[in-house]
Amino acid sequence: MTTTTTDLRSDAAHRKRIREGYLELAQRFPDYFVTLVTNRSNLPGEKLRHMPLDEFHRAVRDFHKRIDTALLGTRVSKKSRSQRTNGLMFVEHVGRNIHGHAFMRFADQDNRTREELQKICDIAWGVICPGGDVLVQTQYDGGPGFYPSKELERRDYDFDQTILFSTFVSKD
Repeated sequence: MTTTTTDLRSDAAHRKRIREGYLELAQRFPDYFVTLVTNRSNLPGEKLRHMPLDEFHRAVRDFHKRIDTALLGTRVSKKSRSQRTNGLMFVEHVGRNIHGHAFMRFADQDNRTREELQKICDIAWGVICPGGDVLVQTQYDGGPGFYPSKELERRDYDFDQTILFSTFVSKD
């Protein structure tokens, strides 16, 4: 066995442990599974390009702010982290058709139907990413499993492709 082979096996084991840790964290958000898609082929003229990862991060941050404002009102920034929307998103296909899969717990979700949450998300994402799509699904027994985090196993996975929504909230 060469050093390179040992390093690759060690790297694969390390990535597997990280993925399992993320999935354990995702269990804190058992309610909804949300997919944000940019659909670059539907974007108008100058936006018909690949959205870079940093721009997608800003878009997700804006999305979070918009849905929390819709759910909690304009004084949302005064709410504690525990009252705000939270989740864990895995970003995929960076450099091609960037999109994200998130495990989520919405603010005030106990007073909203899935359809209401879908509409709020559609409006928010439609302003940020015209031509993009949002899918809000209720988690089912067992949830989507490893699917949202499948790219974590890739050797070239950039851990900046993982977004924890609570990092957008400054008030504890």
